[in-house]
Amino acid sequence: MILIICFAFLLLTSAEQQHHLKTQHRSKGIQELPLFLDQKNVAPLQQRSLNKKNGSHIPLKGVNISVETRLAEGAELSTLLYIGRPIQWLHIRIATSTDYTLLVQSFPSSFNSYDPSESNTCTRETPRKYFDMYHGSTFVDAYELMHEHFGWSTKAKHNVYNFNFLYDIVVDEYAQPLLGLNRRSQKFDLFIDKLYEAGNLDERKFAIFPGTNSDYGSLQLGGFDMNYTRGTHTFKYIPKSNESDFWHAKIEAVKIGYVNYNFKNNSHKGWTFGTQQLAIIQSIISFIAIPSAQYSRIMETILFDKVYFKEGDYFLVEDCDYSQYESVYILMNKYWFEITPSKYLIKQTGNEQCVVGFSPTNDDCWYLGLTFFREYYMGFDLDKDRVGIYPHFNSTAEVVPKSQMPMPEVDFFEPNPPSPPTYAVYLGGILLEIAGYISCLAGLIVGITFISSVIFS
Repeated sequence: MILIICFAFLLLTSAEQQHHLKTQHRSKGIQELPLFLDQKNVAPLQQRSLNKKNGSHIPLKGVNISVETRLAEGAELSTLLYIGRPIQWLHIRIATSTDYTLLVQSFPSSFNSYDPSESNTCTRETPRKYFDMYHGSTFVDAYELMHEHFGWSTKAKHNVYNFNFLYDIVVDEYAQPLLGLNRRSQKFDLFIDKLYEAGNLDERKFAIFPGTNSDYGSLQLGGFDMNYTRGTHTFKYIPKSNESDFWHAKIEAVKIGYVNYNFKNNSHKGWTFGTQQLAIIQSIISFIAIPSAQYSRIMETILFDKVYFKEGDYFLVEDCDYSQYESVYILMNKYWFEITPSKYLIKQTGNEQCVVGFSPTNDDCWYLGLTFFREYYMGFDLDKDRVGIYPHFNSTAEVVPKSQMPMPEVDFFEPNPPSPPTYAVYLGGILLEIAGYISCLAGLIVGITFISSVIFS
């Protein structure tokens, strides 16, 4: 009898422990890591709760890790990771469409340099393996494949082990490591996958809140926290396609401002793309990069009637008054995503000029860089292979259904787009077509009548 009671007690205890473990697994919640935009002169930060919306901590739901991020003028988004034993801490750039993680040992040495000879847990392939690839615009032919411990804190349970990464020695004290967060990788470990396999994440998801120039942002691993969006809205999802292994979207049209035509200089302000444009979502690019031919026309439209000058491939403006500029709208998956002047005009330290946050590219792809990230809370779902986008709580951008905004009337690739035959004005979303000459004549008659009445009086 005593044996039966003991056996029953053991079964009950085991069931309670299993229930506790399951509950513990379900309640991991979002884990937050720090993100920074300027890596220079940054000291290690302690993990802390983030202040959101009303200045108090909002409980996180469904996310395992959330790390502070810092968005600064230079526009490179980085977080803090702890690597190796003894631990070396590094600020590492978040690369949403890079399929490998890169660590560098820089000379002269900087705080952001990784030295494998100082780590007891670093291992090399035997025989050694090397990979050739581009790092930004620089071709590197000596990346070595290594293995190491990676973690978002110093605690062992927050680490992944035997994580493979690429390593290089560079003569550049500002060389920066990369944390690859691509959709998938054929050759290299992805941080999200390894964390999930180790049981540190509930789901194969991550999200980015960019923060502002003065406030920390957040990299969240293991889920999404919709408290970061404006209101209680859900994401507008961009579905997958088979055109690219990178996180990407397809752009159907682009326009500057709400109306489609500028009657001051008789030019179009928006264009559709008969062949939808591939847009790579890449967080290591500071601006929105646009194919050169489209870039020229878009910049002419944005900067019409403005004082500006060019420095290399970039445009700068003297007047940073946001109210003097129009928003840029990009149509993706039946929604117009707004980029407001307050996000694409980036004020420079030490002067009153602003850089316009668009740049040209020599290939046929768009690249949605940090100019786009500044407006939106973005969630990346590896299991469902899609990206969710919605304005974050500090953003004034709008997401407008395709049906509620006038579509551009011409295709960008049409050789000689026709000019509208009438004076078209959009007012509150309603298209009013008034013959141009009649409008001018009516105005002239009213003016003459008013002047005559004044003279007569």
